[in-house]
Amino acid sequence: MNNKTINSNYNIRDEFLTKIFAINNLKCSENILKYHNENYMLVKSYNEKAVKDLDYIIKSNKIKFVKEILISIRMI
Repeated sequence: MNNKTINSNYNIRDEFLTKIFAINNLKCSENILKYHNENYMLVKSYNEKAVKDLDYIIKSNKIKFVKEILISIRMI
């Protein structure tokens, strides 16, 4: 394998693991505002619509529980 292929494989693996851990952190989080503040740029770099949905949910202050939030942004 050449160096370009190795770097490409590393980037794919890194992106996959980052997404898995970010989603898991959201599912385990008890405080959606804290999660949003800590992961804003990370989530935005992968999915701007998800960030807009999270912004709306937090600003509207309508949903209090993480499970309801996950359902509302269709992550589970």
